[in-house]
Amino acid sequence: MSIDYDLFQFLNGNLHFPLLDTVMVFLTDSDRVMQGTVLAMVIYLIFQKGSKQAWLFVLGAVIAFGIADSLAYRVLKPFFGRVRPANPAYFLDGVNHFLMHSRLLLGQNGGFSTPSNHAANMFAQATYWSLIYPKWAKILFPVGFLIAYTRIYVGVHYPFDIFLGAVLGSATAIGIYLILRKTPLKFPH
Repeated sequence: MSIDYDLFQFLNGNLHFPLLDTVMVFLTDSDRVMQGTVLAMVIYLIFQKGSKQAWLFVLGAVIAFGIADSLAYRVLKPFFGRVRPANPAYFLDGVNHFLMHSRLLLGQNGGFSTPSNHAANMFAQATYWSLIYPKWAKILFPVGFLIAYTRIYVGVHYPFDIFLGAVLGSATAIGIYLILRKTPLKFPH
């Protein structure tokens, strides 16, 4: 995993801009990510006038989100048992001696790191909605990458955590999409 640590040091410690720190901390907030996802679904339903098809699509998105989130948090994180870069055990006298050049914008943070729930959740949504509406991929995947990258930027995840979360979320979304395609309701393509 030395490559993962080196890549973390590069992305977190070298590729930063002080003016972006506040923006990245704002974007990485779990509650804002969840609220944005729910808001997008509500807006979608309003524009679709609550059709059965719209409800099915939203239900699929909720299921994909729930499965990806639960698998990441309840199954894979305990299985891998990898601690976060900002784990309090790495600190001595307020200094992280494991990752000397890291920037931990959210302070010390316990718990497990692999995979990233943020990446799993964002890529579940990006993949799911892009399968239904391929034109949305141009917006959804860059947003997913941005949110996932914020986790490295603020110092709470390693790059491998993000990669595994993205794969988990995408695979979950594809599975849910394929199951829902078997329903009698019509999909856009």
